[in-house]
Amino acid sequence: MANAGVEAVPDAAGNPAEAQAGNVRSVTAPPGGIVNRRAPWILFFVVLIVHGLSPVSQVGDSRLSLATALSVVTEGDLDLDEYSSVRDIPDRADVTVIDGHAYWAFPWPSALALIPVAAIGKAVHFADSNLDLRRVANGRDTAFIEKPAASILTAVTTVILFHLATEILSGSVKRRRRNALLACLVFAFATGAWSTASLAFWSHGPSLLLVSGALLALMRMEQSRRWAVIAGISMAGAYAVRPSNLVVVGGLFAWALLFRRRRVPYLAGGALGVLVPFFAVNLATFAKLLPAYYDNGRLQLLSGTPEALAGLLVSPSRGLFIFTPVALLSVYGVWKSVRTKRLTSLYLILASIVVLYWGALGLFDHWWGGSSFGPRLFTDMLPLFFVLALPTVDALDDRSISKSLRMLTAILVIYSGVINAGGAVLRASWCWNSDPVHVDAQPSRLWDWGDSQAIRGWNVLVRSGPAEAIGRRCSVVPLNVRDEVGIRPTQ
Repeated sequence: MANAGVEAVPDAAGNPAEAQAGNVRSVTAPPGGIVNRRAPWILFFVVLIVHGLSPVSQVGDSRLSLATALSVVTEGDLDLDEYSSVRDIPDRADVTVIDGHAYWAFPWPSALALIPVAAIGKAVHFADSNLDLRRVANGRDTAFIEKPAASILTAVTTVILFHLATEILSGSVKRRRRNALLACLVFAFATGAWSTASLAFWSHGPSLLLVSGALLALMRMEQSRRWAVIAGISMAGAYAVRPSNLVVVGGLFAWALLFRRRRVPYLAGGALGVLVPFFAVNLATFAKLLPAYYDNGRLQLLSGTPEALAGLLVSPSRGLFIFTPVALLSVYGVWKSVRTKRLTSLYLILASIVVLYWGALGLFDHWWGGSSFGPRLFTDMLPLFFVLALPTVDALDDRSISKSLRMLTAILVIYSGVINAGGAVLRASWCWNSDPVHVDAQPSRLWDWGDSQAIRGWNVLVRSGPAEAIGRRCSVVPLNVRDEVGIRPTQ
């Protein structure tokens, strides 16, 4: 049964969208209907303020994103040659030198989101080509720019997911709006959206935004060609800022090809609008279509792959279900859909993408993601977990599950919120990476149940008080530690 005020749009074959994609529909909200205009703005500012004011800064691999954006604004190129000290900064794992020119080693498209900030900085002379990269190298000199910018992206992502949830959830307009708001608060404050994406200008921030935008555009693609173009732009952009999103893009394109065929040309056109200039810049700058970071040779079946697959889920310091067990609601959501015969083609694709993405991460020798908090490399999957959990949200509201399961859900949400709050508020949690020895130099620490990063900050808070837990400064990371142990850089 269609939701009140929602119109299912037929597909190219003339079949109703519901018949083609189960209960995931193309929808058109009546004016002032499903989404109250004030709710998204309130959600946006709550997320922005809380995330932006969180004490922890995770600036590391992202430290040259601002310098790259400034280079684009001031020099019209991606190299960092105008910074005379670039070759002197410590731990140069995030710098690559090609034909005598120095570049940020990570995906340059993610730095483009900082161009407005760089342009303003140049205009008021707070940042220019005289920026001392030796000061930038410690992260403190760019955190005051990176964190607000990343928090804005996370807040916008949360609003996009709010719109998406109001279109997927069932029930009355009031019920959908309320449940969408609750689901978005869990996303914003009980996952890596808070403890990772908004604490530095990782590529995770742009990735979350683009993946969420792609999902919303795909949902609305039957309404107009414009949404198909937006879906293509978002999907191609998601790959450009984070190549591991190729798994996501491939899965979503396959779904569109099967169930939204008449919109695929417009989707492809939007994607080409991003990929053509992306490849052109790469050819002009690096003399090849893709920089080294996009090399799929980084994924290999290794003897440590089983450990990596297990660690990504249950490592005491990197496991998804240790830091964000609320993700289990997604598993229940898929099971609930199958049991009630509400499993849609899109849900099946999304669940498959998550499994394939987990498998791809298991092929990566640096699966723990270096200095980070919890399962950072799973951050890009959060929008998919969000959508997959929505059937659970419906079930919780209509009381079709037992009281014990509702209580378990509350425990999972609260636990996830506490753990991720620790990652965002307690600096001692971040210091786990290099205390007592850097995790890259001693990966066995990832399995130390007696010193889990998930609770390190809270332990310090209880034992030593808030001054130590919140205000602690981390020990210096050994220079080039990743080079010393033979690990390639990752972001």
